[in-house]
Amino acid sequence: IGTEGTKCTLSILYVLATGGTPKSISTYLWNERRKFLLLAVPAGIYNFQQTLEYVALKNLNAAIFSVIVQTKLLTTAVFSATLLGKKLRRAQVISLALLTSGVMLAQLHSK
Repeated sequence: IGTEGTKCTLSILYVLATGGTPKSISTYLWNERRKFLLLAVPAGIYNFQQTLEYVALKNLNAAIFSVIVQTKLLTTAVFSATLLGKKLRRAQVISLALLTSGVMLAQLHSK
């Protein structure tokens, strides 16, 4: 929650520093409320996920936690390719293979 609050505060400060006003910010959010609400859902889910990662880090050892966190990237790529029909480039597949093998080697080394 802290990092997201910091991002929001810095964004507001940037708008204010570049000539915006609090009224212009609220007017923009009101006029674009549908987009704002559509973006609020994944942002809230992301924030909840980050909170759960802190809970997981507290309850798991570092090696297992790093494996789980790194598999997010792999599963996202796999689901993106299968569910959304995205085509992964060769460099992306190689990068995912290197990431997976690196995490596996780190797990073996930690034992």
